[in-house]
Amino acid sequence: MEETNFVIDENQPRPQMAPGSENQMMVSQTTRWNMASMGKWMKFLGIIGIISGILLIALACLIIFAGFSFDEAGAAGGGLIIGFVYVIAGGLVIFLSSKLFSAGKGFKNAADYNDPTQLDYAVSNQNTYFGCTGILAIVYIVLLVVGIIAAFATR
Repeated sequence: MEETNFVIDENQPRPQMAPGSENQMMVSQTTRWNMASMGKWMKFLGIIGIISGILLIALACLIIFAGFSFDEAGAAGGGLIIGFVYVIAGGLVIFLSSKLFSAGKGFKNAADYNDPTQLDYAVSNQNTYFGCTGILAIVYIVLLVVGIIAAFATR
């Protein structure tokens, strides 16, 4: 089997569009309908995520400033550490949800107005969303493995 390497050569000319089609997307009507529908759902989930992130940060503030402690010994530092972890998690949720919302807005606008720049905007935001989510998934798996190893090591 022959292996193919895909390399972008910046010196090669870009494919040319037909005159007058510079601002037209060449996608089927079904694809445009799916982009509009997907955009609505992405915006909805983005809004839900932003609200969830805000609530998570509010919970973190309650934990930090009300002096709640979740450790068994009743030490004051337990709630503070958990509160700051929740603030970071809430910030990540808000950031990712805003990227999802922006991608949804771009897909909907691209479908509604047949605008390729909006499609570029949408795909860029979606790429950031998936990239960050993938990194967080890797971090989660590593922490899970470390936690399992630590649990067995303490027995």
